[in-house]
Amino acid sequence: MSEAQLKEWMQWLKEELIALATDDKTYWRLQEEVIYRNHRLLTMRSPYFDMLHYAYVSTTTTTIRRLTEKQNRDKTNVSLRVVLQEIENDPTIFARQVSRPQLQADLDSLETLEKVIKPYADRIVAHHDKRGIAETPKYGNLRNGVAILGNIFRRYFALIEGVDTCLIIDYLEDFDIFKFPWIENQSSHFV
Repeated sequence: MSEAQLKEWMQWLKEELIALATDDKTYWRLQEEVIYRNHRLLTMRSPYFDMLHYAYVSTTTTTIRRLTEKQNRDKTNVSLRVVLQEIENDPTIFARQVSRPQLQADLDSLETLEKVIKPYADRIVAHHDKRGIAETPKYGNLRNGVAILGNIFRRYFALIEGVDTCLIIDYLEDFDIFKFPWIENQSSHFV
């Protein structure tokens, strides 16, 4: 594997991690700054909230699964774990090397994270599995997984690119949509 190929893969992974970290931050900001502060929202049941929670869990789970996946048989997948395995197999691929203990610790973290997420991602989100329902990942596991992936990615991105990177996009008007009524005066109900 060439340094140029690793850099290309890291750019692909960066885009995915930016989306993951930004979605995670947005979901939790919505909980903390809007829902938890509004008693009516806290006490009502809504299919909108069900959809929002399911979308967060499903998207976060599948993205973590994809980023922690080990190399497949055909060697066609690109994941953070695959990048680290490539570095492990050829540590001279670029001049600035990571310590072997750190590399092994990061690979172990990715493997552990995959073991937590994979059953749910494979049996529930991606497929209907006849083995039954896997345990739904807890929100803490998902948040922790996003943080672990971000930290590991930033370490190797800095190593490969020689610069650090921010993984969260802040939008200028991100929560302004909650500062005005969504349903304006209507003469009829929704159909």
